[in-house]
Amino acid sequence: MKSAFVIIDIYLIMGVFFRFGREAKKIKTTEKDKKSTPFIGIVYVFNIVILLATFLFERFHAGILFNNSQIAFWGNLIMVLGLFIRIYSVWTLKEFYTRTLIIQPNQRIIESGLYKSIRHPGYLGSIMVWLGAGISSNNYIVLILVTISTVLVYHYRMKNEEKMLIEAFGNDYADYIKRTKRLIPLVY
Repeated sequence: MKSAFVIIDIYLIMGVFFRFGREAKKIKTTEKDKKSTPFIGIVYVFNIVILLATFLFERFHAGILFNNSQIAFWGNLIMVLGLFIRIYSVWTLKEFYTRTLIIQPNQRIIESGLYKSIRHPGYLGSIMVWLGAGISSNNYIVLILVTISTVLVYHYRMKNEEKMLIEAFGNDYADYIKRTKRLIPLVY
């Protein structure tokens, strides 16, 4: 579980500093954001508190998944893969990978890299980081709470982001939606 916290630290630090351009680093939300940015922040804090509670659950033998130390390895592997997907997504979008939901004056639809088949690979990477942390906890209570909170907040974010992008790009983005999946190629 300790290594999972190291990966989360890297993920959070990367989220703050690994941004291209001044607009991408802004935290001020717009009406289009529909408070999804602060909701994500709240879920991150919630997830960290729940993950810290793992030690309390262990003490009372509540929610233990397996009596197997290898579960942490698999959880950490999922976290690292998620981290790399997130980094690759940021690198692909560059200045268009913004912290809040905004349309920049020179913005366009990017269809290269992972964006060729899925619309939100950065969010997929984030979900994988938190899912992996939940698995690393080896506790089904933690896994369920972290996974549900993360999936719900990113579903809300994707819904608002896609609405904003359809308003900005019209049929071009609607066609892109038809050609791609939200998170998992060929599935969803």
